[in-house]
Amino acid sequence: MFKKSIKLLCLLASAQAISLQADTRDANALFDAHCFSCHGTGWQAAPVIGDSFAWEERRAKGMDVLLQNTLQGLNAMPPKGSCSDCTEDELLAIIQLLIAE
Repeated sequence: MFKKSIKLLCLLASAQAISLQADTRDANALFDAHCFSCHGTGWQAAPVIGDSFAWEERRAKGMDVLLQNTLQGLNAMPPKGSCSDCTEDELLAIIQLLIAE
């Protein structure tokens, strides 16, 4: 019985650690890890974060179009912007960060 309780406790602790890890993935950290090399520098004519003029026309297309372009990739940007394990919600948060005025 004691061994089963320890195993259950370990499984619960692991599940909580995984949950906490998922909660700590914020848009800024994901942007820095996966998007900055292009959207922070303008590499391959990528629109740069904070450049309101560059994002104006893209913003006008709406979030659905921006998300689909991100999921599928566009021009030199690979699908999901190289963040293959990003969820759609995480990608939307990154897009919001990019297009903020």
